[in-house]
Amino acid sequence: MIRLVIVSAVLLSGCGNEHTEAPLGFLRLGAPQVVYSGFPFRLDVAAVNRAGDVVAVDSLASLSIVSGPPSSTLSGQTRAPLRAGAYSGSDFTLDRWGSYTLAADMPGWTRDTIAVLVRGVPVFSVQPHDVVAGALFWPAVEVELRDVTGDLDVETATEIDISDVCVDLVCPIVGRANAVGGKASFPDMAVTRAGTAHVLHAWDTSLISPAHPYQGVLEAYSLPFDVTPAAPEQLGRLRREYLC
Repeated sequence: MIRLVIVSAVLLSGCGNEHTEAPLGFLRLGAPQVVYSGFPFRLDVAAVNRAGDVVAVDSLASLSIVSGPPSSTLSGQTRAPLRAGAYSGSDFTLDRWGSYTLAADMPGWTRDTIAVLVRGVPVFSVQPHDVVAGALFWPAVEVELRDVTGDLDVETATEIDISDVCVDLVCPIVGRANAVGGKASFPDMAVTRAGTAHVLHAWDTSLISPAHPYQGVLEAYSLPFDVTPAAPEQLGRLRREYLC
């Protein structure tokens, strides 16, 4: 007679057989709070211990988007080589405007995340045309804030200045308007100095500080246009139009 004996194995837990690997330390990710679509910015990664001291480790950290606009892309050296526990790179770009959460990951280390806001940059959506000195542009010149994919940044509200071509390092401001829903219109703008090949340039006034990393970089330039001198009879008419 053959007897079958069924032996069941029971895995006991909590008896000293379990082992949870403690993290080696923590990653610290640093980035600007606000960056501009398509323009390079810097990311810093450090491996630190509980005391916040950098741990001299050589390894690869992964940089990625945790959340952000649909189909958005982080470009740059997203496999960041840490040397002696630190890495800095200044070639990173984000394409679509909006709010992002970026992350740094490395095997055995606790992830870090950071919030970054990407804004659109000024572009001339309605270009200036040849005009008589002192006359208003029609249709009115318009500037929009768009990202590198062409999408309108409808959330950024800022002030846009437009200046005429610079003469002897003097750039007269000829227009100022608030961008609402990503658009700024300049219906009252006129150029009074006659000449050929005038070029307007527009910028976000929040970037005028000389210390700002994007100062002088994010300006939009119009197509060239000519400004012809106004005849005496036109000057009187233009003055009456302004008074009205």
